[in-house]
Amino acid sequence: MNIGNKGRNMKMKNILYILFPIACLYFIGSCKKSDDHYYDYNEKQTFDGSIYSYLSKQPHKFDSLILVLDYLPELKTFLDSEKGISFFAPSNKSFEIAINNLNAQRKQRQLGPMYLEDIPIELIDSLLYRYMMVEEYSTNTLLESKDGLSIPSYKKDYVMNIRAFNSTASGLQNIGQLQIDLNDTNGLTTEKDWLKATTELVDIKSNNGILHVLNPYHEFGYGKIAKTLIK
Repeated sequence: MNIGNKGRNMKMKNILYILFPIACLYFIGSCKKSDDHYYDYNEKQTFDGSIYSYLSKQPHKFDSLILVLDYLPELKTFLDSEKGISFFAPSNKSFEIAINNLNAQRKQRQLGPMYLEDIPIELIDSLLYRYMMVEEYSTNTLLESKDGLSIPSYKKDYVMNIRAFNSTASGLQNIGQLQIDLNDTNGLTTEKDWLKATTELVDIKSNNGILHVLNPYHEFGYGKIAKTLIK
């Protein structure tokens, strides 16, 4: 009886000796995969074409933006031809949120709905240029400044604040997705008065500048379409 127990114990030890190195290899492989995930997540993208060309090739994401640019040839040309620029692109969802916000307030006043085509093009123009800068601002450049950079936007020198940061991952600091906050300063220096938009994708390098794509839950115009049109 004791001999049998000893035999089984020896077999168990042999199995453990075999399984232990396998488990260690699996653990190391899992860690490497996790590290690769974060590395790939922040891998820089390149596009052989202009910023405008990149946007136009993704109609299901940017067709609202392309629509308004067709009515704003100066801004369209800026994104297509100007060199060394930056653009924070709002997606279709961003325009949708802005229009839904406007119509929710119009409904409270017993007014009919408006659509993107109904918004005065002068208002769209005054808001869209704030997403454009006349220099290239990558995350590497922005990470050098803890408080971000106060940058005049294209055309009317409206000051926006741009700040890059690493989102946390698995409780670890400085490991995770690189992101940028594009802050509408409202002409004020106090951060609590700013309106924030955060990126979804960063550092897409095109032939004429750097493109950052905003989170789709950003409201185009930072709520100022409804604020302007609802009195």
